[in-house]
Amino acid sequence: WDACLRVIGDHTHWVRSVTFSPNGRWIASASHDNTVRMFDAVSGTTLNTMRGHTSWVVSVAASPDSQFAASGSYNGEVGIWSTASGALTKVLRPPEDAIHIKEVVCVAYSPDGRTVVTGSRLEIKRVIMLHIWDPDTGACLQSTIVGGDPTYVRSVVYSPDGARIVTASRDGLLRTWDSQTLVCKATYNGHTNQVQSVVFFPDGAKLVSGSWDKMIRIWDATSAKCTQMLEGHANKVMSVAISSKGDLIASGSEDYTIRLWDAQSGEALATIEGHTKEIWSVGFSPEGNHLASGSQDKTVRVWDLQAIPKQSSLQLMGHVTSVFCMSFSHNGAQLATGDGKGNIIIWCSNNQGANKGSSDTCSVVRTVAFSPDGMMLAASGHTTIGIWSVASHVLTQEIQLTLKDYGWINHLEFSLD
Repeated sequence: WDACLRVIGDHTHWVRSVTFSPNGRWIASASHDNTVRMFDAVSGTTLNTMRGHTSWVVSVAASPDSQFAASGSYNGEVGIWSTASGALTKVLRPPEDAIHIKEVVCVAYSPDGRTVVTGSRLEIKRVIMLHIWDPDTGACLQSTIVGGDPTYVRSVVYSPDGARIVTASRDGLLRTWDSQTLVCKATYNGHTNQVQSVVFFPDGAKLVSGSWDKMIRIWDATSAKCTQMLEGHANKVMSVAISSKGDLIASGSEDYTIRLWDAQSGEALATIEGHTKEIWSVGFSPEGNHLASGSQDKTVRVWDLQAIPKQSSLQLMGHVTSVFCMSFSHNGAQLATGDGKGNIIIWCSNNQGANKGSSDTCSVVRTVAFSPDGMMLAASGHTTIGIWSVASHVLTQEIQLTLKDYGWINHLEFSLD
């Protein structure tokens, strides 16, 4: 069963941002083709193509009531769009006598929909600002300077209660701001490269961030301490999202993959492949069964999470000291492991238990190997090789080697016959 429900290829340039509407009926995407597009979440049919920006559109957010979408562009403006008609209802920009905004990099609605926050770079180089806007009147309600160019804000999000705003920046830091005063209240330090994306857990107690350092971090939102690190991507993490139930984390990367994680344990659950270039944005549907992704390959993809096989792991208990080696039988039905006290355990993949034995020939088992037919097992210590019958556990042969310079056996295997 193909987990990719549909590929939407209407954009003619990179897709920088995607979001599901809170009512689950549509998906919005922002692109370097200067447009925002809306698609039916079920059929993938294009509902609206919003034109008006004169430069790349790099961020899109849905209002809590799903009636509007806000978009941020490299033309320095924020567009407010009617999702019913696709019409541009308001343009958010500073007064004519204010310093000109060059780029609006990220945009987010407050939980009550009454305000919009943006992270921007001014025409004057190395000046980064936050603005809070009234989306109905277009008025700028509050603003503050974040800092110089290293503080370039890549992502912004409101806390679920609307009291805080968190930003992710080029300098590798997360910052918490009072949403009324825009006073910085806390700094989160841990990433070693640009932080590209940040989201709150639904209860507001924790945060998730993704960085160019290839890491995903989970933070305590009160103490600003990192509580977990999720590692697995082979390249920059460009986007993170969390499901409405708070049980799943999704991450999109420049390694062309999406990964799913257990939000509580941090366990890697699945790797989703299909995009042919880096993934800029991921977002869950409200019910958490689907995931949307936007990529530099110019497509929006919708994934059925229930159709994705989940990775699983099994903890095998039996060794009491370090395990030095392991080998699967050729048919995959058995796994042999050897430890630092000369013990060998053969585990059965059909849940029929394990057979444990002690090697009198090896004080330390450094390598093990099954014969091609799975009938015999060879194991070596420093300079001794023992061969056992897998069925009877009887030692059938012992080979003693003389090695120069106190060497030991690092590898062994049976010939194919």
